[in-house]
Amino acid sequence: MLIPQIERYCSKHVASKVTVNTFQMVISQMALKAENPVGNHFLFVLNEPMWAICNRVLFKYLADFKTDGALFYSKTNGIGYKVGATFSSYEFSGNTISFTVNRALTREYNMPFAMCIDFTGGKTSGKAPINLYTLKGKDLVSNVLKGAGIEDGEISTPVSGGMLTMQGYASIAVTNPYRSFLLYSTENAY
Repeated sequence: MLIPQIERYCSKHVASKVTVNTFQMVISQMALKAENPVGNHFLFVLNEPMWAICNRVLFKYLADFKTDGALFYSKTNGIGYKVGATFSSYEFSGNTISFTVNRALTREYNMPFAMCIDFTGGKTSGKAPINLYTLKGKDLVSNVLKGAGIEDGEISTPVSGGMLTMQGYASIAVTNPYRSFLLYSTENAY
């Protein structure tokens, strides 16, 4: 239920090839909608194909521009060298995007997919950007269907037993769905 809430109001982009410029465009679009143009924190929730593209793009960017202080290898246990990098965030124009991978999105979307959500509000105002709601006292409800022998102990029939069902009522809501961004790609991730 989260994606339909975001999809109705957010900006969207389909990229034939994801580049660093794509990430910069997303940050710029998100900053236009934010309360302040700098100091924002945007969270990218990606499926696994988009995560592979993201790491490839950012690794190539760092390798090409030889950013100060960026190491692509380290000596481990005196045995050999570990080569490469995994990226947890990217900063552009005073705003930061962080990344997290969600396997449910991989199962839902065959193509590379990401949603970007403004997480700045949770840091500055104390109002969470995503909320989980439930009905008081209804967050977990159990029902028991008593069958023959469920309380009386042993019985002499071949069929006995009962059933226990558990269910809950919950909903999720995005505080500011218009301050979000959906990114699709037609690029082959692998």
